Amino acid sequence: MIQRVPREFVSDLWPFIEGYVERTCTYHPFMKAEDVRVLLDRDMATLFVSVEKDRVIGFGILEVVEYPRLRVANILGAGGESGFLSVAITELLPFMIEHGKTQGATVVTLSGRPGWLRALRHMNGRSQRFITWWADIDEQGRRQVAGDNSGAVETSTALPH
Repeated sequence: MIQRVPREFVSDLWPFIEGYVERTCTYHPFMKAEDVRVLLDRDMATLFVSVEKDRVIGFGILEVVEYPRLRVANILGAGGESGFLSVAITELLPFMIEHGKTQGATVVTLSGRPGWLRALRHMNGRSQRFITWWADIDEQGRRQVAGDNSGAVETSTALPH
């Protein structure tokens, strides 16, 4: 069963999902589990949990982002115990997308490992190979090639202005 968790109950459920969130965030270039917790505590994102026989087997985090021309339901992360992917695809994602629609979102998005493309191929949608670029102030720059799931990071020179 999928449930949306009201903000006031996040702290009660956090110990049951923190490990899942930490594993999910290992693939995110600039977000850690404690950052996700801050978003949830500040009501900037919504927690969803999948419960089976009185235990949490997985989670999803959704933020609704307002852009000038549209509102986007951005799935920040999802994960759980072994075998949870089928529950995530068939139950969790549709539930989260429906919640996004109730918040006025007209687009849903997620970023993640390439394995999501295989899992989502039955749904109507589009994908594009991309890179994620980020840099600390003291660095010239880094970029990660999206097609390489090894986590390798390339160094690049900064682009001139």
